[in-house]
Amino acid sequence: MKNETYMPIKTAIRDFLCTYIKKHGNKLLDEMHMKATRSDMISVLVNGILDEEMDAVLGYSRYDNRNKDTKNIRNGHFIKYIHTSAGDIKINMPRDRQGKFEPVIIKKYQNSINYGMEKKLISLYAENLSDLEMEDQVRSLYEEEISKQLADSIREKVRSVMSNWQQRPLKEVYAVAFLDSMSYYIKPEGTDPKRTVYMLYGITLNGCNELLGVYIKKEDQTEFWIKILERLKNRGVKDILISCTEAPDKFIRAVDEVYGEKIHKNL
Repeated sequence: MKNETYMPIKTAIRDFLCTYIKKHGNKLLDEMHMKATRSDMISVLVNGILDEEMDAVLGYSRYDNRNKDTKNIRNGHFIKYIHTSAGDIKINMPRDRQGKFEPVIIKKYQNSINYGMEKKLISLYAENLSDLEMEDQVRSLYEEEISKQLADSIREKVRSVMSNWQQRPLKEVYAVAFLDSMSYYIKPEGTDPKRTVYMLYGITLNGCNELLGVYIKKEDQTEFWIKILERLKNRGVKDILISCTEAPDKFIRAVDEVYGEKIHKNL
């Protein structure tokens, strides 16, 4: 009886959304909300990386006094605001008692980060990065070479941040799944320095926008998207009413495979 009651409601919602999408097109996602999501993600990562830089300077991590071999100690943080394309973000800059710490990811007198670096930071949230790929991503954030030890510690910090973000609870039903992408470049160590990151947004039944996941596509196959959608399903996303994308039809076929045949809109 529950399903019989739900089906007409779902059909009505789909009809309404189809009309709305046709009318509003690319304005489907609220730009201010998307920027707020990006700025939060960037802020969390940068703050974590700065703390790892401080650990490298002092030679021991917080609360690990057994490996302490210096009289210098942490001396709290001071708040600094950095300008990004998503708005100003709050950074907690670490301080040491002797004033020897010179931050690298965000320089002492730096007041903004460029869009290229923003995209690299967002790409670190991608679910399918290997350890080697993540280390390359981390190194590409720096203008100068960093030590293997610092790269490894930052990578582990990023893994921790990513894990918390990727395991957060999701809604059972999303009215629209919207697939977007962005491209960025890393240091040309390989034959193709260009990377494409896909961002899957979900619009809830009450109109809120959520960034469901970030992915780096490694093969141009429907199976890739099926794996992504099945992971979302395992995290509690039981249904998607409409998919909306500019991507190839392989994503559309994956949505139909995992969630049954849907209404699809190309923007």
